[in-house]
Amino acid sequence: PLYATNASIHDSLVVAKGAWHDTVLGLINLSHSEIGVELRFIPTKLNVDELLEIIPFVSKYFGNRFFVSVMNLEATGWAKKNWNDLYLSPERYGDKLSKMQRQAALAGINLRLFNYPLCHLPGDVMGLAVKSISDWKNTYHVECERCIKKDQCGGYFTSAKGALLDPPRSFR
Repeated sequence: PLYATNASIHDSLVVAKGAWHDTVLGLINLSHSEIGVELRFIPTKLNVDELLEIIPFVSKYFGNRFFVSVMNLEATGWAKKNWNDLYLSPERYGDKLSKMQRQAALAGINLRLFNYPLCHLPGDVMGLAVKSISDWKNTYHVECERCIKKDQCGGYFTSAKGALLDPPRSFR
């Protein structure tokens, strides 16, 4: 994962000084290979403003062999303990996802969205959403049962309960 285009934000999110430098160096080395590379970005309250910086950064320094995956935060481990400081509902940055999609298309970079319920995404980026949550940690809520998009939707992490849940808004 690359959590920001600058060291201070990335290093603070991974709680390791120098991690950004090491990550970028590794990504530069990979960019010289013939293999495709998936770069992951997880939006939080601390780095959401970086969403529109990622595609230009990848395009400039790594090229279009990279796939960029934006992943919704899962309420486990360190993230769960710091949920209130980290989690930002996708509705709060949906406009940035839409702009990011346009940036990626212009740069020839493949963009995908992982771990998002479709009802939390703007309509123009729903096609980028991948049904990605593993069966053993995936759930759908009662409100999802009558949703006409349930078969295409990734649903919710089972860890998303109570205050950690953005309520579904099913399509009818």
